[in-house]
Amino acid sequence: IDKAIDDYGKPMKLFRTKDRDTLINEWLYYLYVIDPSTDREYYISAPPSYDVHWAKASTFNHEKIQYRHGDVGLLNLENQYERPIIET
Repeated sequence: IDKAIDDYGKPMKLFRTKDRDTLINEWLYYLYVIDPSTDREYYISAPPSYDVHWAKASTFNHEKIQYRHGDVGLLNLENQYERPIIET
């Protein structure tokens, strides 16, 4: 559906299944990302969306975090950030 390059030069892609899922009668969405610290590839379930950046932000509930390290987001409550300064 959408693709972009992250801040580390790694590709990000958003996919939607070709057909609706037979159980829930909805399309399934997946975000493809590469971990910049390990080069591991991941397909992450994402909510319905048409923008890869929005889908990636949804993995942290669209919180304005300063640093992102794997499953952990660090936030400085005194500042607002559009996206993390550092992601590892």
